[in-house]
Amino acid sequence: MRRSLIRFPSTLRLLTMVALAGVVTGCARQPATRLEATVAPVVTACTRISKAQVGQLPLDVEVGGKTVRMVEWTIADETATDAVGFAAQLPADVEFTVQAGERTFRGKQGRWLHPDGVAGPRVKGIDALTFCTASITPAVVATR
Repeated sequence: MRRSLIRFPSTLRLLTMVALAGVVTGCARQPATRLEATVAPVVTACTRISKAQVGQLPLDVEVGGKTVRMVEWTIADETATDAVGFAAQLPADVEFTVQAGERTFRGKQGRWLHPDGVAGPRVKGIDALTFCTASITPAVVATR
């Protein structure tokens, strides 16, 4: 019996444990005829930094109850005004999208530098930066 429980997929194991917990605690006078596992919609929270904010320090960005702290902006040289990279204290489940010229880049790490370098005709400064976090809330429902 123990070996067969280990082979159950984790969702089925969770459903079995929830059903047993309900019966053992006396929550259900009649056993459930059906258990349904659903996943609530993905809730995404995003915050956009405009070109006017790019390069500002200190800059803290609130994203879905989490804080991204910008700690460094990379500028090609002392005469340039456009940022081509950044460093941030980025929570683990926050991702970002960089809009630079006509191109869009995505990342998850706390440091980003334009893939084409810091200077040259293909390198455009950061026009906008969007940070997003997503959360999924599973739900188990017993019905009769």
